Amino acid sequence: MRIIHCFTLFTCLFVAGCAASIPVETDYDPGQDFSRLRNYAWHDQARAPSPLVAERIRDAIETRLAARGYARVEPDAAPDFRVSFTAVAEQALRVDEMSSRLGYSNRRWGVGVSSRTRLREYTRGTLIIDVIDATGEDLLWRGVSARTLGEGRSPEERASEVMEIVTAILQQFPPPSA
Repeated sequence: MRIIHCFTLFTCLFVAGCAASIPVETDYDPGQDFSRLRNYAWHDQARAPSPLVAERIRDAIETRLAARGYARVEPDAAPDFRVSFTAVAEQALRVDEMSSRLGYSNRRWGVGVSSRTRLREYTRGTLIIDVIDATGEDLLWRGVSARTLGEGRSPEERASEVMEIVTAILQQFPPPSA
């Protein structure tokens, strides 16, 4: 019985860890009726570091919205809402400091303090997905995810990573109150 409890606890922690691997923050206008939204058009202000990244993000958003039952229409076909995104990749530095030691020397225990600083450069990516009203003027919902991006990835790995991030963000659209 104890093994089953340990296994259950481990499984819960593992699933929670996987879910937390892509952090997402959302904000929305609680006065909006999201249940009336059925179709969307692209808002022409999408931005990304490159056309290839923009295309991957656009494809992922279209795939996830279609899976949730939203239909894409042309901008002049009176959409219920518009979608835009902003993707940014920036270089950042991580500073790691290590200190304190415990050791034995000349028949004596002692504690020593040392400090070693290590700088690591990494790429931080942020994706913002906006749901805007039909006029393109008022923000209805925003989902944001920021994380460290891997290096040396193939185009397929990049597309998969984009799909993971977009999926994590759009899992929270529409908001629970809708």
